[in-house]
Amino acid sequence: MAPDKTLTVGLNDVVKASGSISVNGGHLIASAGGAVFTSLKDTAFDTSKNVAVTCPSSVASTCTAAPGDWTGITLNAGLNSSGITKQGDGSISGAIFRYASYALTHNTTSTALPGNVGLAVSGSTFAFNSASAISVGYGANARITTTNFTNNGGTSSYAINSSGSAAVDCSLIHDNGGGLYSGGAGTSIAGSDLSGNSGTNRYDLYSSVST
Repeated sequence: MAPDKTLTVGLNDVVKASGSISVNGGHLIASAGGAVFTSLKDTAFDTSKNVAVTCPSSVASTCTAAPGDWTGITLNAGLNSSGITKQGDGSISGAIFRYASYALTHNTTSTALPGNVGLAVSGSTFAFNSASAISVGYGANARITTTNFTNNGGTSSYAINSSGSAAVDCSLIHDNGGGLYSGGAGTSIAGSDLSGNSGTNRYDLYSSVST
């Protein structure tokens, strides 16, 4: 049987992008701590993490990062080299996501991680993303703990947008376009602080289904 594909981002690694990153039927592992996912134009971590200067360059003409500079990371189902469909999953701890559109999107039915989820995020920070920081698709299961969300979503998107099942615990969700949107049965929030999420016709917490 062919091994599953794994994208591992190590301790204090910095990933800079100008487009999208798709993990199709594999594993995204960024659990060592200190990983940063951000725009090519973001120089905030270059010195502290000994990152080579990426701008100005042929792909980043300026060094002023802005929300939506890159698309984000998506976890999808995909075929391995044996033609077997695999469900992608992601384990994220102590990471930072900045200046994307949809920073992290989970679109699979994986329950491979502890707690029977396919996406586990803890101790992380999502900031300055133009749309939802974390999106959980239909049929997807996620667990989000001790994570901070601020300045995401512009004026119209929720920091966390769940059409599946997302358990949010002990997190700070402040000053985003919207806080948490639940459109899928099974989404829950506990021990968390939501405030100042004041986009146009948006709320700190909104649910269109019973949870």
